[in-house]
Amino acid sequence: MNKKFTNKLETAKEVRITNYLCRCGHQPSYLGNGRAKYFSPLRTKERTPSFMVDVERNTFCDFGTGDHGDIIDLCRKMENKTFLEAIESLSGNNEPLPPIHISSQPLRRTPQRKSAIKLLRSDDLQHRALINYLRERGISTEIAKSYLNEVYYQVNAKSYFALGLMNDKGGFASRNKYQKYNISPAYFSTIPKEGSNAMLLFEGFMDALSYLEYYSFKAFPDHAIILNSTVHAEKAVKQMGSYEYIDLFLDNDEAGEKAAKVFQNAFPHAVNRSKSLFPEHNDFNEFWMDVNKNN
Repeated sequence: MNKKFTNKLETAKEVRITNYLCRCGHQPSYLGNGRAKYFSPLRTKERTPSFMVDVERNTFCDFGTGDHGDIIDLCRKMENKTFLEAIESLSGNNEPLPPIHISSQPLRRTPQRKSAIKLLRSDDLQHRALINYLRERGISTEIAKSYLNEVYYQVNAKSYFALGLMNDKGGFASRNKYQKYNISPAYFSTIPKEGSNAMLLFEGFMDALSYLEYYSFKAFPDHAIILNSTVHAEKAVKQMGSYEYIDLFLDNDEAGEKAAKVFQNAFPHAVNRSKSLFPEHNDFNEFWMDVNKNN
């Protein structure tokens, strides 16, 4: 490795991911405790920020896709460059930086707990705020109570409550109007249907419940898997048996399409219904809200 290339490589690695994102027009939605949180620059139509930057280590992780790495990895993905092209781009970029509009306070790294999210308890669904949130999303209380719990949890010693779907390992996928978390152990959720030879795949429980509402079902007519995150796609594939029919209702974004390919590579007869049923919408719930609004 010649000295000129080594110098360019070191210069490229010194570029801060937060500065690079700022140059690209991305501002963090949260900055503190050594972390910067963004709406993903690798995907579109994201409702909640799921792209995290570790400022001290200068690394990133997109929790929606599982993509992670250093500044060179990020540049390659965002600019569709090769490794060498990314180094050239980063080492030669000396443009002045625009300001980051969150906090002028210096970032300080604080010790991280083994798990920042702690489940306190789960109850039957009855809280009025959660029921009202479901109605806003077009989901009836009757349908929701068949599959969801009311979960109470702590995040860094602060208490919250949310809708929760239990996964196959006893953890919960949770969400309320303001937050969405996977409460450890994170995993996918299986809803079996005796005698069925078909499988339905969903990304989140709002999409799965929207399916029931849209087709006027009170229960799933076939086996169903709710991934709770596309990072569980590979795990779900390994646990699936053989089905005559497999219908995918994943999001119409990069993460959803990537997960769909995982299933279609393993099961070539799997059909991505999202592309035909709601091609102009990001997910089933967004589509269902539009349909419900116009009825």
